[in-house]
Amino acid sequence: MNRVWRHLRWTAFLALWGVLGSASAEPLYRLPSLRDERGIEAGAFHLWPEVFVETRYDTNLFRRSDEEIDYNKKLLGGRYGFSPEGLAYTGRLDADGQKDTYVDTKPAALILRAMPSFECNNPGGRLVQFHFAGMGDFRGYFAKEQSAIVKAQGKVGGNVRTRVLLFPKGMFQFFVEDRFDRSLQSRNDVSRETFTRMLNEAGAGVIIRPAQALSLELRYGLSRDVFVEFDVADKLEHQAGLVGRWKFFPRTEAFVDASVGFLSYDVPRMLGTPQVQIGNFSSTPVRARAGLNGYITRRIFVLLAGGYGNSMHSGGASYQGFLAKALVGYEIPNLLVVQGGYERSFEDSLFANFFARDGVELWGQLRLWNMVDLEAGAKYQFVNYGKAVVVPSIAYSEASRSDNLLVVKADVSMNFLRYLGVNLGVAFSDVMTDFYSMDVASQFRDYGSFSKLEVFANIVGRY
Repeated sequence: MNRVWRHLRWTAFLALWGVLGSASAEPLYRLPSLRDERGIEAGAFHLWPEVFVETRYDTNLFRRSDEEIDYNKKLLGGRYGFSPEGLAYTGRLDADGQKDTYVDTKPAALILRAMPSFECNNPGGRLVQFHFAGMGDFRGYFAKEQSAIVKAQGKVGGNVRTRVLLFPKGMFQFFVEDRFDRSLQSRNDVSRETFTRMLNEAGAGVIIRPAQALSLELRYGLSRDVFVEFDVADKLEHQAGLVGRWKFFPRTEAFVDASVGFLSYDVPRMLGTPQVQIGNFSSTPVRARAGLNGYITRRIFVLLAGGYGNSMHSGGASYQGFLAKALVGYEIPNLLVVQGGYERSFEDSLFANFFARDGVELWGQLRLWNMVDLEAGAKYQFVNYGKAVVVPSIAYSEASRSDNLLVVKADVSMNFLRYLGVNLGVAFSDVMTDFYSMDVASQFRDYGSFSKLEVFANIVGRY
């Protein structure tokens, strides 16, 4: 496939990677995990071995748009015609020098996953506290349409997290931590290639506690992000930060949080020439916030924070403006948690340097008979991107992209006796946008919109 067009196809979804990921962020407060009541006591350590087995049905594995399929099918069908399998020659060659083909369908997929995990810690350690968690992710994909391509999505992923805290009871506490994720994601066009990604974040710091209610955390972190089949998105980020806290009530604190980073891409120019550059500018993002976090009554909790951010990109557009987060929630211990609120933030983006998002969310958790958890949540985000750099070979429907995103989730989990749990759930994602990019030479389009529904069920065995 033509190098310009290949990267254009990748970019359309990568611009949404962080946006959709944020839509499933952890809520501010949750009911205590029922799993914590289980596990194995081994001296000072607590161990949690588990095995998850999941079945998931995805109605739109490759996040295809009907509008895109209809347009490109008419374009290519008139030139080359489609085979009975729904394939058309695009007039280009792929990375291996073979004829590149376009698929006119939206394959659904059945995904089988096995996820063994192990976690341990020693929360009572006086000199050293240690925490480790690791999980494997083994997947198999099955489909009626384009079964060979869908089957090729089956990969092995997983994650490992480690944290060591020295002198947890002292005035000066030191910590080192590391997180490694190998995450699996399909492309936004029907292809054997994937968005398989490896992220490693390492950090170290010191926590100073001059008084019981006061603390100051100073930290430094290094993040390395590598895509197995998409080197243009590989990047490195250094980040230094501080967090100051004053706990003026037992469950309420005021805080200040500030950070500065330096982010650079391995491939500084996507198209390989100094004159043409779609993205990949280095940046020095600065973020600073201050606010209040905790309970204002026995059952009502809030997070109120405001501040300033500047992405400070070395070229192209930069974000500079306010940051904000306002959440309010209500809790009945061991029975109910409900929360909702608003957030304004920005993130680095391979397309147009950055995206700024304004989001509102509502989430709730209900526990019945101390063995059944019902969870449901919805999040809407309005996302604005920076102004894209004009490239002669690629046309955009609009210079400044904007999207509307909606994510709705609901699930029920049941814990039987000590050793067995069952989880059933559904998730709906909808990216609403008129944005598309087009290869000027072939008139081939890539649309940013899509919707998908996922239904899943898993069984977990634990000790």
